[in-house]
Amino acid sequence: MPVWNGKKIKNPIFTKISDIMTKDVATTAPDADVAHVTEEMGICKVRRIPVVENGKLVGIASLGDVAVTGCFQTELSSALCDISGNIKNSPK
Repeated sequence: MPVWNGKKIKNPIFTKISDIMTKDVATTAPDADVAHVTEEMGICKVRRIPVVENGKLVGIASLGDVAVTGCFQTELSSALCDISGNIKNSPK
């Protein structure tokens, strides 16, 4: 039986998304700078972060969004290293 975050997960037809979703979600504001957002992504080990303004979701910033600009390679590399840091040591 598959296990997610220490919980046994049954058939996906009978498992609610609320049982497995991330509940403590990091967010950012539309006026946040790229360096700060990519640093947060690295710290939180996420590749996407919701952008919220006045309590409303206005978008999702992703490392892909940063990459396609071609302008922020240092920030992108740093975030990817932080996110992927333990992949080498994780069980297969």
